[in-house]
Amino acid sequence: MALQIAAEGGNVAAWDRDERGLENLLAEASSRNFPGTLCAQAVDLSSKAGIDAAASLVLKEHPPVGTGGVSGVRGGVALAGFAAGWPGRVDVLINNAGVVSGKPFLECSDRQIDLTMAVNAMAPIWLTHRILPGMLERGSGRVVTVASAAGLQGVANLVDYCASKHAAVGFMEALRSELKRAGNRVRTTLVCPYYIDTGMFEGVKTRLPLLLPILRPEIVARRIVEATARGHEVVLLPGFVRVSWLSRFIMPTPLCDFTLRLMGITASMDDFKGRAGQKGGAAATA
Repeated sequence: MALQIAAEGGNVAAWDRDERGLENLLAEASSRNFPGTLCAQAVDLSSKAGIDAAASLVLKEHPPVGTGGVSGVRGGVALAGFAAGWPGRVDVLINNAGVVSGKPFLECSDRQIDLTMAVNAMAPIWLTHRILPGMLERGSGRVVTVASAAGLQGVANLVDYCASKHAAVGFMEALRSELKRAGNRVRTTLVCPYYIDTGMFEGVKTRLPLLLPILRPEIVARRIVEATARGHEVVLLPGFVRVSWLSRFIMPTPLCDFTLRLMGITASMDDFKGRAGQKGGAAATA
């Protein structure tokens, strides 16, 4: 998403706890000579204090410098974009960080549950709470949250993850309603994809690959960027996700559960390995 937006002339501030990944992102963007500016910052999104500090840096207006000017360093990652003249405003906020433990509920430690809820549920709330006032003041902007199809339907071995993503969905649904009721032009986009092949859900399987494929990250990224530009408010990927979502409301619970088993959704996490390379390993991030 960052590369696509920069390629279209947008200025992007990318956050991640993975400094090496950020450095690779900056290197790739530099090699392509995009019209937009891409800068990066190492941020722990499970920490409200970390989010506040990082948001303050992004929202601070940095004066432009000449060609070959100053570049700052924070967390080992170059902040060339800020030094080159950051506008001190955020027009589009994309909440995309996530963690998953992939274990049966009672095998999840308290620390894992806290981390899942902090990154998946609370980070979008904290960050939106920090960025939204500037959007409201200008009367424009968009908040995008990448939740999950697991935020619409429960899945075995994803209890804490589903809880966090249901929270993210509820947050965005209510925020959309509140903004519209207030008559403000700031809008929201909620994205609920099925499993994405980023390594975070390594080992998951699908019984219906034509209807519920494991999604390619570049396709999902393109769809999110397009939906944001076109003002779409809800994006479900693939479209067949609507069937499992609607089944909760139009079917008796036993029939809904049977349908999910028939579709293979209930057993989709049985062979989960995750980015750590082993079942029940350390939480992965994306």
